[in-house]
Amino acid sequence: MTIVLAAMAVESQLAYLFMKWNRVDLTGQRNPTDADEEEWEESWRDIRSVAARFDRVSSRLTGKSFDSFLSANGDLLKSVRTQYQSSGEASAKDFFVKGLFHKRNRIVHFGKIDFQQSEAELCFALATALWHILVAMDADCYRGLQSKLSCFNDWF
Repeated sequence: MTIVLAAMAVESQLAYLFMKWNRVDLTGQRNPTDADEEEWEESWRDIRSVAARFDRVSSRLTGKSFDSFLSANGDLLKSVRTQYQSSGEASAKDFFVKGLFHKRNRIVHFGKIDFQQSEAELCFALATALWHILVAMDADCYRGLQSKLSCFNDWF
């Protein structure tokens, strides 16, 4: 259950941030409608892979791909990389997808339920690291918004 719930928590936060910042952007012009929210939901569903969702949210919040954001913020990965050495993944995004979401898929899609406690602990650690990364991306976007608003306030 740890593996499935950890992956669900990360996926839920990704969707939340996607919807939140769409709403914030539109609120500057008008109040979002049910039709707007349905459009955002459909757009989110059209992003089929979790790897693509990482990049979409990262790009939206930081202006950088997921891996580029992590390259510039290496401390966010340090604890996970130190404790659980990557097995040669080309990118941090691949490290998370293979380490957490491939295991979740094996449970949900194929009924594999014989994972060991150490694998559940790894998945929990990966989900926790991803949560911190998403919080950092959200904060980055918030700082950008504050900067834009402070420039606007200087006019008055």
